[in-house]
Amino acid sequence: MHQYIPNFDTTSIDDQRELLKLYGMENVDTMTDMQTNRAFKRRIRRETSDLEQDIEGGSRG
Repeated sequence: MHQYIPNFDTTSIDDQRELLKLYGMENVDTMTDMQTNRAFKRRIRRETSDLEQDIEGGSRG
């Protein structure tokens, strides 16, 4: 079964670190779990906001 909308609330700290690295964040391995989680949530919030803007822009017209 494919999951098209990931549930980022259940993403493990290790997976959060890997995703942050994919986005080019440095020093992820030296961050505490709390710092990692905060950075991950900020990144997801930014990506979600960008996606919402794309959707809104495409629906007008």
